[in-house]
Amino acid sequence: MAEEGMLWFANLTAVDPTYGLTMVLWTVCMSNSVLSHWNMRRTRVAHGAVPVLQRVMQTVMYVYPFILAGISIAQPSGLVFYWIVSALVALVQKLIFNIQGVRRVLGLPGPVPTNSQIIDRIFRT
Repeated sequence: MAEEGMLWFANLTAVDPTYGLTMVLWTVCMSNSVLSHWNMRRTRVAHGAVPVLQRVMQTVMYVYPFILAGISIAQPSGLVFYWIVSALVALVQKLIFNIQGVRRVLGLPGPVPTNSQIIDRIFRT
């Protein structure tokens, strides 16, 4: 079992010599970060946050794929493949749950209201 392979890998316990998995992992994680940032801006969830904290969150979101790619260079192919599959599942889940019809069918709440929206609701009643 230690020398079994999958796809184009002869040995899942060896490091990927082509760094192809690292590039795929970086791409998927960066896509997750971009989608998360787009969702924050679209739903305006982060507008209630302190601007400095907001900038820190955005920076961490975009630095994370680079850190993970650096770590994955020295990891076995099987582990990096697992990380890719996990990140892909998260990306697909984000994309599916952004569809309003899916949210309605599953009974999921909409976006979290911002502080100004909450204040507007209080004073409208």
